[in-house]
Amino acid sequence: MGSTSRNLAENRDPLGCLISEQLSLPVVDELEPLSEALRSRLEVMASEPCSMGKVDRQVLIDVVSQLCEGRFVTLRCLAELVKRKPDTLRDQYLKSLVRQRKIRLASPRTPNHERQAYTTVKPSTP
Repeated sequence: MGSTSRNLAENRDPLGCLISEQLSLPVVDELEPLSEALRSRLEVMASEPCSMGKVDRQVLIDVVSQLCEGRFVTLRCLAELVKRKPDTLRDQYLKSLVRQRKIRLASPRTPNHERQAYTTVKPSTP
């Protein structure tokens, strides 16, 4: 196990995001190894749903979109950042955002993969 953890640590960018040859973007797969700057930025983005129990659906959608912009973020990290249960977040928000093509899956062939991650889809310019 020790060499696996070391290999993962070596495959991280300066912000602490996991780098994978299979993915075009870095992955926030854990909050612990993130740089203080990135973690703070993500926490600020998530502050409204994190600090309030109930928020408007669109607020949470906007926050998730911001968190996933320019990177993949795992379900577990998203849930931790916005203080929601992973299953609730996936079933009530992420699935519909994927269907609407507002976010996309890191592993579309295995949507229920335990390390599934999401990224915001950039709107195409006309």
